[in-house]
Amino acid sequence: MIKPTVGRKVWYRHDKAPTSLGNNQFLHPAQISEQPMDATIVYVWDDRMVNLHVMDHCGNSFNRTSVKLLQDDDVPPTCAYAEWMPYQQGQAKAAAPVVADGRAEGQ
Repeated sequence: MIKPTVGRKVWYRHDKAPTSLGNNQFLHPAQISEQPMDATIVYVWDDRMVNLHVMDHCGNSFNRTSVKLLQDDDVPPTCAYAEWMPYQQGQAKAAAPVVADGRAEGQ
């Protein structure tokens, strides 16, 4: 598990639903393909829930609150979610403590 902290980058997977801006206003983020959107963690609720500042595929920014952050082998939900980039996951596995049988802890 990677500990989320403010300022860390993650990938945001949008669910194609409009994002509420409040006061009956909605934002429809530009999503050109299935590529993830760039996001920065701006608040940490816990290890699996964060607030994000997101950039869509055209560079427009918006905020999302209480976004599920996938950890380890979590199954992606049908709603919007955030996930760690493969590089970050690889670094976390490489830094994991090794247990007596030679496997990384948690494997």
